[in-house]
Amino acid sequence: MMKAYIFLTVFLLSASHVQAQNKAWQNVLGSVDKVSETLLKELKNATIFKSDDKRIIVSVNGSKPFTSYKSGEKHDKVVFLVNGEKVYAPAKIEYNEYYNIKDGKKQYVTNKIIIYPKDDIRYLENNQIYALKKDIDKKEPYKLTSDATIYNKDGSLKYGIKHQKDIWVIDLYSNKNTPILSFSTDRHWVNEHTNVLNCWTFNKPNAIGELGKIINKTSKGIYTGNAHAGTFQSNTNEIYTGYFAPISGISQGTVLFRERNGKGEWVLIVGDAIEETLPALISQKPNVSQLQQQIQVTPYTGNKIYKSGKETLNLFNSANDYLGNYSSNPTDGYGVKYQTTGDPTPAKEILMEVGIFEQGKLNGLGYRVKGDAEMRFLKDKPYGLQHKLTVEAGIFSGGVLAKGRTFILDKVEELNSFWHRNYWAKSPIKGFNFIQTNAIPIDTLQFYEKVRYADVKSEGLAQVFVEKLNRWVNIIGLDNNQNLLVKGDDGSAVTLDQSAGNVYFQSTKRKPIEVRCSKTKVVKRYKAVKEDVYWKDSQGRTLITDIDRSGYLKPIKVYTSNKQVLDGYETVTCTICNGAGYYQSYTTEKIMYRLDLTPNNLYSKVSDALKKSFDTTDAENTLFGSSDHLQFEADSYLNLFNNDATRTYDHLKEYNKNLQYQWIKTAKNAREIYTAFADLFYLIYQKNPNASYYFLTTIHANSYKESLAIVTSKYPEARAYISKKAKEILNKK
Repeated sequence: MMKAYIFLTVFLLSASHVQAQNKAWQNVLGSVDKVSETLLKELKNATIFKSDDKRIIVSVNGSKPFTSYKSGEKHDKVVFLVNGEKVYAPAKIEYNEYYNIKDGKKQYVTNKIIIYPKDDIRYLENNQIYALKKDIDKKEPYKLTSDATIYNKDGSLKYGIKHQKDIWVIDLYSNKNTPILSFSTDRHWVNEHTNVLNCWTFNKPNAIGELGKIINKTSKGIYTGNAHAGTFQSNTNEIYTGYFAPISGISQGTVLFRERNGKGEWVLIVGDAIEETLPALISQKPNVSQLQQQIQVTPYTGNKIYKSGKETLNLFNSANDYLGNYSSNPTDGYGVKYQTTGDPTPAKEILMEVGIFEQGKLNGLGYRVKGDAEMRFLKDKPYGLQHKLTVEAGIFSGGVLAKGRTFILDKVEELNSFWHRNYWAKSPIKGFNFIQTNAIPIDTLQFYEKVRYADVKSEGLAQVFVEKLNRWVNIIGLDNNQNLLVKGDDGSAVTLDQSAGNVYFQSTKRKPIEVRCSKTKVVKRYKAVKEDVYWKDSQGRTLITDIDRSGYLKPIKVYTSNKQVLDGYETVTCTICNGAGYYQSYTTEKIMYRLDLTPNNLYSKVSDALKKSFDTTDAENTLFGSSDHLQFEADSYLNLFNNDATRTYDHLKEYNKNLQYQWIKTAKNAREIYTAFADLFYLIYQKNPNASYYFLTTIHANSYKESLAIVTSKYPEARAYISKKAKEILNKK
């Protein structure tokens, strides 16, 4: 464990320890460096035969359900499902069964179903071997061992591990001719095989050859090669060739040759995107075999012990160093090189370059990482190295960056503490240094109601989710122009406007729900009975007689009491739903909204016009809902509707909502607002019936039903049109 921890803290060169970080190719090419999580889940399901779902077992001995037998019994033929495929074997089945009482009846629940195969497992359809008995785990006989061989239905290999000295070769196929995954790994890291592009072990000059061939099918294509150089063919028939993982721990960029539509070009990938391209001839396409053969590896031979006074730190505690030099010895043309220096601390300096070289220097598209190290101390004891990295990416001339960008990362060990952060990619919003790279916590493809921040600030929001940053950021408040202010990565205030893209916030609402309920329930019935009560002595015996003062026996006086005793059961009307079969309740749910960050010019125009109208005496009584006022609003709405840029659901709905907020401040009562909406609707209807339909359907929910009722009463011909229009739209759907 200590060994692994030291590897973790020194240089971040181990790919196995930084697998959660975003790699340069993660979004451009899919996760070339990692095995698909979906694939891993399918593989796990293929090796473990237990579930809480009764449907895992199809049949037992050809007929009866397995619950007809006692748990723990062995059966001659158990048919069960593995990833939806029917397989069978003689097996023992264990399960847990209990029951609940509902409506006075027992309802049985079966869970914790475990299948223990006792012989080879075969496909039901054609009797082909799925897995052999020898590969069933002896300690946990409901699963296959980690190095079991699993076969496809056609008899070809589905999954298997071959042992070759200290290397394990892992192969996974969907059918005989379609490899999903194939790679070799140091057997010590076999449990980390979710990472395909493994770290280098520089003490082995032939490490590249030993790492063997990798085939990895991602969501965007297939990668073939080894852990350093290879080819990626995308689902869109683009072919990328070159050095994919110059240094898997510190590199977030590389240069590759891309071939598409019969033409070639060099592409620079930084962070999560192609940042720069340069035209190239197809004849310049690198040969993968030559790239792999050109790499020269020199193991690290420097001092592994750091000394500080009397304190020492064994930086590696192993001969399997993650340091050293390797290079394709690029003089002219495409290549890569990585160098570290030794004393006084291992890898005091590092240099990694990949791209186009001329006379040994980057000249053309390139990516360079330079760094130096210093020791960190914990309670005056050496604790591990931290790096300061300078990254240059773009077009070089004579080894000097001529066009591109330079960025510096201080204290790189902190990147290990903040996994899922991509500091390499360009930040899309000024004031923020990184993009979050783990899964988006909300479904940004879903439709969310759009609301202005100024209208929801009373909810006491603490954070908003910025889609371009893929993360939540803290809210500061509003600036003088009512724009949203959030806290940047350096602590400064950052204004979010339309250029920030989609910004979301989350609110908690009480939502009415209808809960199903039994109309009746079974209850105990009681009756009153009389019971004689006798005295008891200290030992619990009934006393029939007693001795009076004169010494003569006399009978004990018997007392009678009333007692409630069970008199059977009866069915009565449920007192919760009163026989309705359901009752109303509430649940708390989280609702996501999208913030409208557009300038408020349209709404301020309406607001200013209303304010000007109400500046006169008795404005509330004379101007609200007047013909002039409503005509102004009708013209404003029609201008909106007749403009392609503003004839959107968000614009129309926001116009009505803002209008209602203005009216709330000036109307005498809610009835005036509902009437004004109805009258305004009719003015719009007279000029453009289609516009009036969308006006009515985008009225704020607080006013819609009441306004529609007034329209029905005052303007029946318009109401008939609305009904007809609604049916037409419904039929189109």
